[in-house]
Amino acid sequence: MKAPLAAHTACHDSLPTLLSRAAINELLTHRIYSLLIRQPEIISTTDFNLLIHTAHAEDLYHYHDILTCMSNMGITDLPTRIESKFAHALKETCDTALLLKLSQRAEAALIGDYTEICRRTLGSDFRLFDLSYRNLNNNLLHRKWISDALASSRVNPS
Repeated sequence: MKAPLAAHTACHDSLPTLLSRAAINELLTHRIYSLLIRQPEIISTTDFNLLIHTAHAEDLYHYHDILTCMSNMGITDLPTRIESKFAHALKETCDTALLLKLSQRAEAALIGDYTEICRRTLGSDFRLFDLSYRNLNNNLLHRKWISDALASSRVNPS
């Protein structure tokens, strides 16, 4: 199983590998959003706080949907933990800017994987295509929210 946030070679990866990597990255972003929810800069910014809570819930939902899909495909080696060098950084960081940048990178990786899954399943596997397309759109929004927060004064990370 490849580590999340790896350099994308999505067009050469198998569908189970793409799904596994997406599941791990959904778990990663869920963990990052869990940490962001507790950051003073996020708590004090009501509108962005709501967006982070939304992304937090959606990414956990995405993770469980992917696991269900993988199970239905007969895949038994289901990803259950974050396996990346970033997992260690998450245990030690209280830095809002770093958390936002990590989530931005994880969301970008998810966008790449879901785009490739959509490309491969268009016209052949409607359930997986629909799941991937929905998750792709949610993650595009999450990345936009994070990019906007990093670029604006709404959230002023230290």
